[in-house]
Amino acid sequence: MKSLVKDILPPAIYRHLKRLKPKHYGWIGNYPDWQSAVADSDGYDKQVILDKVSTAIEQVIAGNAAFERDSVLFETPDYNWPFISALMYVAANHEGELHLIDFGGSLGSSYFQNRLFFSHLKNVSWNVVEQAHFVKRGQEKFSNNELHFYSAIKDCLNSNKIDTLVLSSVLQYIEKPYQLLEEIFAFGFKTIIIDRMPFNTAPADRISVQKVHPAIYKASYPCHLLNVEYFKDFFLKHNYKLLTEFDAIDGKSDDWQYKGFIFERY
Repeated sequence: MKSLVKDILPPAIYRHLKRLKPKHYGWIGNYPDWQSAVADSDGYDKQVILDKVSTAIEQVIAGNAAFERDSVLFETPDYNWPFISALMYVAANHEGELHLIDFGGSLGSSYFQNRLFFSHLKNVSWNVVEQAHFVKRGQEKFSNNELHFYSAIKDCLNSNKIDTLVLSSVLQYIEKPYQLLEEIFAFGFKTIIIDRMPFNTAPADRISVQKVHPAIYKASYPCHLLNVEYFKDFFLKHNYKLLTEFDAIDGKSDDWQYKGFIFERY
């Protein structure tokens, strides 16, 4: 969040914001349970979020911006190289084809940002699984021969042969992330790519409220900051080996760090 705000705000305003007490934006509090954090936040289904993301992606498609992240437009490319490397690893192991589910993938933000690098692959099937109102907007305005939208993983698998699951900046916003992972493991994906996920630097898990800077949009979400070692061990116990881990683009602080991983089923 800090790096994103720094990118979009004029230097003088950013310097002023740095002098504000950290309680204003970012992760606030250490809640005893998820419902307490929900009661103290707005949630994810606000119409303003969908509309801002939709408008931003329209600008990207029209060529008026290089890409969009969290509804914010960027004029010049700023590629997520670890994530791109993960996609190319998958394609290289599937004869130049990329068939994936982007769980919580908004309106195809990662697809539009990185399509330059898989545009010459033999076959691409990029399938976003999202909330119903995002799926409806995606199907109406952004679907193409490669990009599709579904409300559930099983709906996508009924129509497509998928070998890879992408979880980018999503698990931390799920009430029961390990329960969701249990459900995901049952589908037997060959590769699972985790990206842009924050972890607590302290040993314990933490439940917080993430307050979005109003320069992006006004919203707040309940959010997990999990223990990274337990997270990795959880995959190992479910027959997924860790191929590699990396520092994600969102950065780190004394209290949290964003990480990414490539897990492969064995």
